[in-house]
Amino acid sequence: MGAEQSNEAPTSKPVLDPYKERIRELERELKETKAKLEKEKHERAAEVEALTRLHETELELYAAQVAGARRLGDAAAARIDADVQRLTKERAMYLMQQRLNSVMEVDDATFEYIPGLLDFDERDFPFASLKPGRLQDGPHVLRIRLKKDFKGNQEVVLRFKKTLAIMQALNGGDGTLLRLIGACNLDSDDPIAYVEYVTGMTLSAYLMDKQDATWSEKLHIAVQIAKAIVHIHNLAVMHRDLSWSRVYVDAKGHVKVFAGLKMRQVQAYESYLNSGVSEARWGAPETLMTADGGATTYTDKIDIFGLGLILISLVTRDLPFTYIVKTTGRPTSIDDNLVAAKLKKRETAIPMLTQSFD
Repeated sequence: MGAEQSNEAPTSKPVLDPYKERIRELERELKETKAKLEKEKHERAAEVEALTRLHETELELYAAQVAGARRLGDAAAARIDADVQRLTKERAMYLMQQRLNSVMEVDDATFEYIPGLLDFDERDFPFASLKPGRLQDGPHVLRIRLKKDFKGNQEVVLRFKKTLAIMQALNGGDGTLLRLIGACNLDSDDPIAYVEYVTGMTLSAYLMDKQDATWSEKLHIAVQIAKAIVHIHNLAVMHRDLSWSRVYVDAKGHVKVFAGLKMRQVQAYESYLNSGVSEARWGAPETLMTADGGATTYTDKIDIFGLGLILISLVTRDLPFTYIVKTTGRPTSIDDNLVAAKLKKRETAIPMLTQSFD
């Protein structure tokens, strides 16, 4: 018999999962790469830190240079602004002196006081005394002189001289403004001015006296007042005190505006606050204190507002806003305090300003 055959099956080798093997290889590579990167990071950490400190130092130096340059720029701008303001003020003072030098010199001894009704409410001029009269062999004038208590106040004296210089430059506004006739003591703390005096009546008195004034006459008055404002504004000046008591109408119907003592030359570097400007009933809203007691600034548009109120008075022959009646208590016209209170707030000012007055 031949060799005896075995019945056992041959043993097979285990088959590895090719994906698992690949994953293990990748994991090994990743681990080696991480170790390499960690080693490199550790080796270069000192270099990175040094570079970081260097960059931070450079940035700090750059920031310091920028801040220094900005400070120099701000300082230069401040110096330029200060120089501009100084030169502007010097120019304004030089211009004022030039105008005052051209004023006709008047001997105060030639002034003859003429007692009588003065068509000015002296309460409107707390710093000055006004006297009507005549210069020897000359026209009727209004003599304006600072009150004794203010002659030593340099600010008040300078403001008065600036006003006289503006009057001189306006030169009567082609007949629409009361003209500065002359002055004396302009180099002292006691300057005296002589302003053209109209022997007629104020616009308020005219409207009360001439109930039958025609629309043609009223239009003529309105045009003359508007022309006066144009002359004032063309000289870069604000009147700041426009009302019907600053407008005069003589017996021949000639209309002239009194420039008053509150005129102000507009300067680009100045802001004009609202203290002491216009009467409450004639003042624009921006010339009044705000509701919280703060101050606001204004421009020459306040004169246009005053002109508008005068136009209304030409129609109503009464003070502005007297056609508005109190909503509480006895039905009477609102007083000055209530007018000012309403004008301070936008929500009450607009309805009042747009209310019909006819």
